[in-house]
Amino acid sequence: MSMDLERREFVAAGATALGGALAGCSGDDDENGNEEETPTEADNEQPDEPLGIDHIRFAAEEPSDYREYEAVENATYTADEVVWIYYEPVGFAVEDAGDGEGRIDLSLELTVTERSGTDSASFDEEIEREILPEADRDDQWLVWSYQPATGADPGEYTAELTIVDQVADEEVSETVTFTIEGT
Repeated sequence: MSMDLERREFVAAGATALGGALAGCSGDDDENGNEEETPTEADNEQPDEPLGIDHIRFAAEEPSDYREYEAVENATYTADEVVWIYYEPVGFAVEDAGDGEGRIDLSLELTVTERSGTDSASFDEEIEREILPEADRDDQWLVWSYQPATGADPGEYTAELTIVDQVADEEVSETVTFTIEGT
């Protein structure tokens, strides 16, 4: 049987949350007392770690904030429940957006595969955000939701999460499994 995939707006779960920040700019005086502009930390900032996906969790309902969710034990759902997948992008690059702000540009994809190996659905979304200097870049999070079709076959399903960092031209994928129980 086929399944329908539902992608919720990232604002509720990720777009506004995916707007963390970097330190602002600073200036120094030159020998004549004139302020010299120094680059902001957001100027073509390369991450300290490689692009990755961390803290993948299955949730009982839509996460409300960074690491604010009720975990689903054993990643097991009934066919009438929404599957919520929470995860955190790490190591993404930030480029200068001017005025002490940085810009991130991530393309996201979710592919759900039935136990038979058939792709049930695949959706993608691009997130391009200005990052404010005062927000915390480490507290970025994303979420996908998956609504099984009525009468979905019970069994194990695979979800492949992919992030493409458009600024650094890097890609990373992680695969997780969840179970749909029969009703």
